[in-house]
Amino acid sequence: MATRRQLLLAGASLVPLSRVAHATVGARATAFSLRSVTGAKWRGTFNLADHLGKQPVVITFFATWCRPCEVELPLLQKLQKEHEKSGLVTVGISIDGPETTSGIGPMSRRLGIEFAIVHDADSRVGARYNPRNFAPFLVLIDRTGKIVREREGWSPSHEAELRASVAKLVG
Repeated sequence: MATRRQLLLAGASLVPLSRVAHATVGARATAFSLRSVTGAKWRGTFNLADHLGKQPVVITFFATWCRPCEVELPLLQKLQKEHEKSGLVTVGISIDGPETTSGIGPMSRRLGIEFAIVHDADSRVGARYNPRNFAPFLVLIDRTGKIVREREGWSPSHEAELRASVAKLVG
């Protein structure tokens, strides 16, 4: 029997992830739309298509149960504020399951996150960008819409690296 990570809900049919094209460094990012979560400061629908080819985008996949995510998210908020005049767009995509979904909005408010916080409830976006379902998982997309960087995990050394990567992305 296939696991949730091995299947992608696509309309009314289940498609093995091995048949879904994965977004990787060097590839053009594919558009998606996800709605904000209850309790988050940002409200609305995040449409990646609105930014592709126009603005640099930082995507982070996170979860409420992920302690390293609680370190990365506030740093991303600081970087968003520092570079918003350069057009930087940041979106946090929760990979939480049904048992922890109610904590997404409160976590984002507690951490002071003002950028878009959305939930990938059916794992469609994660299947394309983060097929291993890792948290945190970061994707950087340049102004042309090309994926220029991916990174799994978090360590203290990542802060300087992330700051430099974002500065290069908006520069």
